Amino acid sequence: MQVIPLVRVSVHRLAFSPDGWTLYGAGNSPAIRVWNLHDSQLLGGYYPSEPNSLVHTFALSPDGWHVVGRYTRGNTVLVVWDITSPQEFVSFPFMFESIHFSPDGEIFGGLLDDSYETEQRNDRFGLCDFYRVWSYEHLEAPPAVDSTQQAEHPVLLREVEKITEFAGFGTDGRVLIIVNDFFAWYDLANRTPCEWFEIRKAKEVATRTYGRRVFSADCTRMARWGYTNRAKVMNVDLWDTTTGSLLDRIDAAGLPYSSHHSTLAFSPDGQKLAMACLTSVCIRDLRTGEVTGPFDWNIGRISYLAFAPDALRLAVAGQSAIAIVDVE
Repeated sequence: MQVIPLVRVSVHRLAFSPDGWTLYGAGNSPAIRVWNLHDSQLLGGYYPSEPNSLVHTFALSPDGWHVVGRYTRGNTVLVVWDITSPQEFVSFPFMFESIHFSPDGEIFGGLLDDSYETEQRNDRFGLCDFYRVWSYEHLEAPPAVDSTQQAEHPVLLREVEKITEFAGFGTDGRVLIIVNDFFAWYDLANRTPCEWFEIRKAKEVATRTYGRRVFSADCTRMARWGYTNRAKVMNVDLWDTTTGSLLDRIDAAGLPYSSHHSTLAFSPDGQKLAMACLTSVCIRDLRTGEVTGPFDWNIGRISYLAFAPDALRLAVAGQSAIAIVDVE
């Protein structure tokens, strides 16, 4: 096990570089920090140009060359860095609640929040390719835009009421959004929703869901914590987003009970699911159903989990340290 101590800083988001030997983390500070996993040393960080900014979340491009962070500067902005330079590459005056890259890394997107301007939120999602911009409200073809002209606004592709979440990109030119109790696959080529699936929950067991939804890398699976009404029985529900079906209800009885302090993570190949609650972690093999754990590495309450690209290591962010553990 490898341990990276955290001193006067917390981490609530982690990401591995494509080669698996650099770790990026963000928490209650302006910096997106970078660690060398060969020796656990802090390499530095990415800071926005304006002082008193606070990072909320970030994403690393699939090729590892760009970092996109969501910061608060009075209003919230997105900041893009080229990893070779600590200087901002470009910034955008809008807000994504979460940030997701397409598989080829050419565009990133997320659920737009314009509440600081319009007093409305969760009605649009946007895509951005760093330079171009187009928008429309009635599914019309976007106008031709000079691709060399830097954008000042997001790419607004679709007006949809009550979007709950922008889940990410599939591998077939579609994106997955959650609209109330539906999985909605959106075809980017045709600019239309192409498939809608109601999220069908198991009726035989009444449960309440909570916590952040997590999705597999190709967005075909979704997992979320739940617990049985009137009983402190923890479980994780696993859905197929291509049909809306509940695939499995995973018993998490080996973990301590908490309806608030819990998190999940899929491995990049979609074959493992890490489940954390309070200070403990279990790992389920989704092919065989085998569960290993619970493990407690004495790093305090766990806030985030992230698998390495080869799915053989897991980064676990706790209150006092980040633990890098083998999960073969």
